[in-house]
Amino acid sequence: MEDKKIIYIGSVDEKIKELVGLLEEKLKENEYIVYNDIEKENIEHIVEQSNLIKPNIHLCIHSYESINRKEKNGPIIYTLNKSSLSEEIANKIFTQLKLIYYEPTYNRDIVYTQNINELTNTKNPSLYIELYGNDNEEDYRWYKNNTNKIANSIFLGIDNYFKNRE
Repeated sequence: MEDKKIIYIGSVDEKIKELVGLLEEKLKENEYIVYNDIEKENIEHIVEQSNLIKPNIHLCIHSYESINRKEKNGPIIYTLNKSSLSEEIANKIFTQLKLIYYEPTYNRDIVYTQNINELTNTKNPSLYIELYGNDNEEDYRWYKNNTNKIANSIFLGIDNYFKNRE
């Protein structure tokens, strides 16, 4: 395993800033190197910077509009391929998020897609995490009341991934 654990966090979602700050703090406390590009409003810039930095993991963290979705609530993690490092990381994070989600019958799974720029154009393992439907009152309340727990869940998923690779 590489000595340095480098995480790149990109988002253009203003509602996620607090969570990203908490996650970044937790990662740095545990000797991760973190690049946070949440201030940028250009996804192409985020992808370009991540490719220059070459992190171990590229995270894109967002909320979503649930109005056009079949399933209206809950976190969802997108990645490119099954049987990849990205899928392994996604499983670790998703396992942690499911433990704290308010809906006991929640049964979402990882979604594989080739339609998200931040996944297809990033050269390193990358995840696109949508945490909650920002137009779903219950989901938004869960996010606002559990921001620290959500950040910790994402951290634990990342940390478990690295611990399993040692």
